[in-house]
Amino acid sequence: MKHALVKVVGGVVGATLLGDATIRMLSSVSSVRRLQTLSVLMLVLCQTSLAGIIAFAISLSHKYTRIAAAAWALWAYLDRAGWRNSYKSMWFRRLPMWRWFRDYFPAKLVKTAELPPEHNYVFGYHPHGILSLGVIASFGSEANEFHQTFPGIDLRVGVVNAPFFFPFGREICLFSGCISADKSSVEYSLNDGKSVLLVVGGANEALLTEEGSMNLVLANRMGFVKLAVSTGASLVPVLTFGENDTYVNVKKPWAEKLQFWAMKQMGFSLPLFYGRGVFNYDVGILPRRKPMTSVVGAPLHLEQVDPEHPEFMETVKRVHAKYVAAVVELHNTHKGQYSNVGPEEKLTLVGSSKL
Repeated sequence: MKHALVKVVGGVVGATLLGDATIRMLSSVSSVRRLQTLSVLMLVLCQTSLAGIIAFAISLSHKYTRIAAAAWALWAYLDRAGWRNSYKSMWFRRLPMWRWFRDYFPAKLVKTAELPPEHNYVFGYHPHGILSLGVIASFGSEANEFHQTFPGIDLRVGVVNAPFFFPFGREICLFSGCISADKSSVEYSLNDGKSVLLVVGGANEALLTEEGSMNLVLANRMGFVKLAVSTGASLVPVLTFGENDTYVNVKKPWAEKLQFWAMKQMGFSLPLFYGRGVFNYDVGILPRRKPMTSVVGAPLHLEQVDPEHPEFMETVKRVHAKYVAAVVELHNTHKGQYSNVGPEEKLTLVGSSKL
């Protein structure tokens, strides 16, 4: 058992560095599925910061590892510029692990309209789901060849700050092109001519995750529209069908009470969820193997309006209404083809998670 585990782990490391040639050396489909599972496990642990927390805990066991951990923490604290610019690497975004991640579900990217490269864009991603896995497959990597599908678009992905405070997650975020979703970081990228993807519903929308439906916290969300109008960036709606099917969101009275308490104490809450395990299909941290399709809609081109202009908020409300209509149309047009439950999938727009 020990030798088999070493062989599999060694295969993952070697294949990640050497590429598809290693995959061809694997003779069975089951071996490829193991690579997919290990890639998803690694990325989920990094995204949830569990890998970094475990690494820090292990580092406390020895003097030299404590020094290394302290040095990393100091560098991470001083290098705040990375949150704004990222260290985006196309080599890193094209590593085989991203394709294994994509094929695990599988996930795909669908283009419905041209995005002229002379514009920059704010991509509004819906729904949040539990971990926004479609973002990783189609926008945070080249698994679905984003830059070939939309040539000339220099994309950054806005994420919460938590991963930047932990090893592994921080490096993966920065080299894949992620930046902080804070207003200042997003404005900096947009004013620099880059495009930014934002998961509009945020953590509150994660609480509404429900298999076979889309419950979007969008009715009163205008911050991303303000950013687009103030910088002159075009708005692009993105819907990922199947995002909400990858995990089961626990909706029990005791869970809702716990989430309500967290909302009152911290201003936000996190869903209680489960997927499948590494060695079982019933419960665990891994997402379920459910198809995901990210559909990119047509752009809404805007005229830049200064936030101090008296017509700014009226413009924002008008653009927001057009954007919401575009999201509804995108859902109605494509749910029959890409939803895992077909045309019966319902779209609900709310102002908050109502906790």
